[in-house]
Amino acid sequence: MRVFLRNEKGKNDVDKILKRHDFFNNTGPIWLGNLWDKELVEKIYNIALNNKLFNQNKELINFLKIIKEESKINAVGFYDLHDICQKNNIRHLPKKEIIIKKIKKLGYKVSDTHFKGEGIRSDMPINKLIKILKNK
Repeated sequence: MRVFLRNEKGKNDVDKILKRHDFFNNTGPIWLGNLWDKELVEKIYNIALNNKLFNQNKELINFLKIIKEESKINAVGFYDLHDICQKNNIRHLPKKEIIIKKIKKLGYKVSDTHFKGEGIRSDMPINKLIKILKNK
């Protein structure tokens, strides 16, 4: 992995960056600003989709599609559905597709996440997601 940084001087710029950090779910400090460059994600997906070398790799295309959809949701972290069920004594986990449809029906953004197969990214509050998982 390569990381490129640009060093700029100026207290005002530093203050803006610091305002994008906070504590989240007892972790932190953590970056709460935008995590995605949506244009770059879209460009990478389209290049792979239109390239004969890459578009035959269904796993790669699916991975990039998940990232593309995930980049549209400005939310910190993701929800591990199995973990939430375990912590809340939910014995039957509905299929992920059904959960996603219910979340969208309520007007929230939702997608798979590339971080974990049992996870979703959503701007829905956890308490509302738990109600969906409990079928309430």
